[in-house]
Amino acid sequence: MLPQHSSKTVEWNTPPEIIEKVYAVLDDIELDPASNNLANQTIGAYRYFTAANDGLAHDWIAKTVFLNPPYGKWTGIFTEKLICEFLQGNVEKAILLINSNTSTKYYQNALENCSSICFPRRRIQFIDSEGRRQTRPPHSNSIFLFDNKRSGKVRFKKVFKSVGAIIIGAAI
Repeated sequence: MLPQHSSKTVEWNTPPEIIEKVYAVLDDIELDPASNNLANQTIGAYRYFTAANDGLAHDWIAKTVFLNPPYGKWTGIFTEKLICEFLQGNVEKAILLINSNTSTKYYQNALENCSSICFPRRRIQFIDSEGRRQTRPPHSNSIFLFDNKRSGKVRFKKVFKSVGAIIIGAAI
């Protein structure tokens, strides 16, 4: 079971301007496997799992997935599950938003299996559990696309180029 919110939360909600771009690439978000009620007000996923119903305990069979996993030790666990579900064909296309911890095993695995990646020019100002925007984000982030279709890569580049540098076809 995932930890609940605390003063040192592992959950940081994605700001609306990033979610708008996710929708522009994926068209919809069928599943957000690591969310909460406040986050889903912005994300609007058809299905989502919270800490209470533990997204790791479920199969992620979905056409589209958006994942901004809990931070700390959970980032790698959720990232690896997304990659596994994508490679098994359970997920058709997905966008993953994580800290740019480039030397971690899960980050390297994401690089090896993604179809494109965006390196934002600015640090993303996430939203805390009280709905406040983070004014001084401590980490830079990476936004990964997992999609085997060329059209998805082209769309990702067109949509996210205003956010930062894009590498197309990082692996696939």
